[in-house]
Amino acid sequence: MTKLRSLLLTCLVGAILLPGTSWANDPEAVIKYRKAVYTSLKGHMGAVAGILRGGLVDYSGHIADHAVAIQNAARIIPSMFPEGSDFGDTDAKENIWTDRAGFEKAAKRLEEASGVLVQAAQSGNMKAVGGAVGKVGGACKGCHDDYRVSN
Repeated sequence: MTKLRSLLLTCLVGAILLPGTSWANDPEAVIKYRKAVYTSLKGHMGAVAGILRGGLVDYSGHIADHAVAIQNAARIIPSMFPEGSDFGDTDAKENIWTDRAGFEKAAKRLEEASGVLVQAAQSGNMKAVGGAVGKVGGACKGCHDDYRVSN
């Protein structure tokens, strides 16, 4: 009975881990995933801009939630560009892989700028939020200028 349980447990663990392993090795799936993350980043930035530009005072408390989402996404950006995902339907420039330190530094700037946005939003100071949004946008632009093919 113990051998049967051990065999079943081994099969179960293998079944759980196998899809994750094969997904991680599929460059097209990685590219699709990172595009979804970038789409969410764009959505969160658009939501913050909409609140500010629209004067949606009742929704100003949501800015902190959007800022946290931006910061969390920024934190995982480098991991979304593993070796072997530098081809296919991607706007990523080759130097993401050849200038890895610079790319990681650019992602860190976005993470830090979005952290400032989180703090500004939590303070309720909309002038500070506006300035922080500008810094987040600048971090995005800097990375796009250096590491993204222009469309």
